[in-house]
Amino acid sequence: MGEEPPSRSVETNFLRAFLISKDVNNLSENLRGVLASYLNSLQSKLGIEGQTLNIVPVDSFSELSNTRRLLYPLSELDVRKGTLYVLRGALEDTMTDPLTGPFYIATWEMLSAQSLMVVPRSKIPLNINGAFLGGIISSMALFSGDNANVIAGERYLDNLFKNAKLLASEVSRAFEGLDPFSQYDLWSEQGAKLQFYIHALYQLIYDSLSLWMGSTLGNTLDTILGRSLILRKTIDFLVKDPNLNVPEFHKRSVQLALALGDELGREIAKVAQDATHYLLYVENLPRTDEDIDWRMFR
Repeated sequence: MGEEPPSRSVETNFLRAFLISKDVNNLSENLRGVLASYLNSLQSKLGIEGQTLNIVPVDSFSELSNTRRLLYPLSELDVRKGTLYVLRGALEDTMTDPLTGPFYIATWEMLSAQSLMVVPRSKIPLNINGAFLGGIISSMALFSGDNANVIAGERYLDNLFKNAKLLASEVSRAFEGLDPFSQYDLWSEQGAKLQFYIHALYQLIYDSLSLWMGSTLGNTLDTILGRSLILRKTIDFLVKDPNLNVPEFHKRSVQLALALGDELGREIAKVAQDATHYLLYVENLPRTDEDIDWRMFR
């Protein structure tokens, strides 16, 4: 894909990549072009260099080596190689019809992973805080962009939160019959699916919170500091100690949303609190989810 006109949002560029690609391999190349364009925009705002991600389709995460990677619902990021492994089925489903496939979840994971590539590798935690760091940078980047990307940010927020609420409903129903003092059920077939739902819920709801914060800060501080400055200051704070400052960012965001936020912000914050509670039951268990579970992200 050639360089896209600046008036197109990253969302539109992703959509075009899915629509024009002949097969998954061609799609991987086109997606890399979208990410390169996004990276150029991010680099110009931050004044730092980064690496464009490679997108590699896989049939199952079990076929990958034991190298530590950042985990997302639909993909896994090898930070050292700069490679994002994405479930082939999710890509094919989205190519067939982006409106019914997991378009927003898949492309959000690509954006988040790409955003991490402007952070020094030694500063990227190989845990959930690393994934959240990329989500915060992406959120701030979208809402520090032109109107097209601000609108795209709102759509990502709507779709991520919609899926988070779906997951929260599934988890709530499952916990009604679960003994909180025993993890036996969590190792069963249904328990494995519950683990996946909880981890995905935790990730999506805090990414939704980051998008809400990006929108709120962009609207509130735009005339005072400028959106690009907000982006740089936020990243500087987070990168100093991601394992400490990423959770602190989320904690402050929840407090702000509950105290001063609009109805959407308060709703997101309450689901985030529930997700944190659920995570306590499964955070030390290994990943055992089934690849087919991605089909719920519609």
